[in-house]
Amino acid sequence: MESAFALLDKDKFEKIVNNLLSNAFKFTDVGGTVNTEVVEKIISDKKFALVSVSDSGVGITKENQSKIFNRFFQVDDSSKRNYGGSGIGLALVKELTTLLGWDISVNSSEGEGTEFTLKIPLLSQKEIQTSLSALNYHDDQSKFVDQVDFEKSDDDYPIENNSKPLLLFVEDQIEVRDYVLGLLKEDYNVLQAENGKAGFDVAINSLPDLIISDVMMPVMDGIELCKKLKTDWKTSHIPVILLTAKATHQSKLEGLEFGADDYLTKPFDFEELSIRIKNLITQRKHLKEKFSKEISLNAESFTTNNLDKDFIEKINKIIETHLQDENFTSENLAQELFVSRSQLNRKLSAVIGKGPGEFIRIYKLKRAAQMILENKLSITQIALEVGFSSPAQFTRAFQKHYNCSPSEFKQIKL
Repeated sequence: MESAFALLDKDKFEKIVNNLLSNAFKFTDVGGTVNTEVVEKIISDKKFALVSVSDSGVGITKENQSKIFNRFFQVDDSSKRNYGGSGIGLALVKELTTLLGWDISVNSSEGEGTEFTLKIPLLSQKEIQTSLSALNYHDDQSKFVDQVDFEKSDDDYPIENNSKPLLLFVEDQIEVRDYVLGLLKEDYNVLQAENGKAGFDVAINSLPDLIISDVMMPVMDGIELCKKLKTDWKTSHIPVILLTAKATHQSKLEGLEFGADDYLTKPFDFEELSIRIKNLITQRKHLKEKFSKEISLNAESFTTNNLDKDFIEKINKIIETHLQDENFTSENLAQELFVSRSQLNRKLSAVIGKGPGEFIRIYKLKRAAQMILENKLSITQIALEVGFSSPAQFTRAFQKHYNCSPSEFKQIKL
C-alpha cells in the first residue's frame, strides 16, 4: 500500500488539536469520556486523514451548531464553563484549518455529546513535493502571521505612536486578549491586564482614554473593577465598556449601576465594539472642547459624573478665592487640593484636556468675560480683578483665547 502524506504545520496542528481537546474537557462532566481517533478514508477517489475528537458532554443544539465556529460564540450553559469560556478557541480552529486547506465538521446531539472531525487531504510523496514548489508554502505562511497569531506576549504590542488614543483591555482569557489586541493595535495603543485587580493598577498608573473589561474574571471581576474606577477621583473620568457572556437584563443593569458607560454581550461584533469605542472617545473629546469654548464655568456641562463635577467645582472655588492673586500657580492649587502636581496635571488633562496652569488662566479669562457681560467694571478694573498685572497683559491673553479684544467682545455680546 502506497504511503500517504499531508501538508502539515506542526505548530498550527497542535493549536487545532489542543483547542478541540480543551473544548471537549470543558463541556464534559467528571466521569465522562473524551476520545481521539485518526482514520484514513477514501472520499470521491481521494485519500483523507480524518482526525476526530469526541466527548460525552452536554452536546450542542442544532441551532447552535451553525454558530459554533463564530468568534466569541459560547454555548449558553454557564454551569459547564469556568468563567464562561472565551468563545475564541473554536473560531481559531476554523481559521487555522481554512488556512491549511483542511475542513472541519461538527456532529452533536444535545445531552449526548459532540464530535469534531478534521478532514486532512493525503497526498503521495511526489504530490507533496509538487505542491510545496507550486504553492511556495513556507513563504506564504508569513502573510497570515498577524491574522492568526493569537499567542503574542505583552511585548509584541509596544506603544509606538503617542498620538493614538490609549486603551486598556482587561480579560482573563489570553486568547481573547491577543485576538482583540491584534484588531485594535492599528488604531490604538493598547495596554492589557489579566484581571480586575491588575487592571485597576494599570489604570491608576497609565490613565488610559478608555477601558474595555470582561465581567466574569477571577481575583476581581469587571463589575468590581468598574465600581473602583468610578469611585476613585484619579480614574472616575475614564469611559468603561463591559463585555459579558451573561445576557440577562439584570446583569446589564448591575454594570450600568456601577458607572459602566456601555455594555456589550458576547458574542459581539468587532465592528460594533469599534464604533462604540470611537463614540465614547469622541464624546470625551467634545466635552474637553466644550470647556475651552464656553464662557460658562458650570462643571456639569463638561463632566460625565458627580465625582468629576465635584472635583472641578472644588478647583473652581479655590481659584475664585485667589482670583486677584497674579502669583497663584498650579503648585499652589495642588497643595490646596492635597495632591501632587503631577497627579493634578494628569487628572485635569484627562478630564478637560488642559493642565492646571492653563486651567487657572482659562478660569480667569472666563470670569473676565462674565464681568464684561455684567457691564459694571471697566476693562482695566476687570484685568486687576482676575489677577493680571496690567491691562495690556490681560488684553493679549483675552485676545488669544477669544480671538477678539475685551472691547470687541463687549461690543459683540452686548
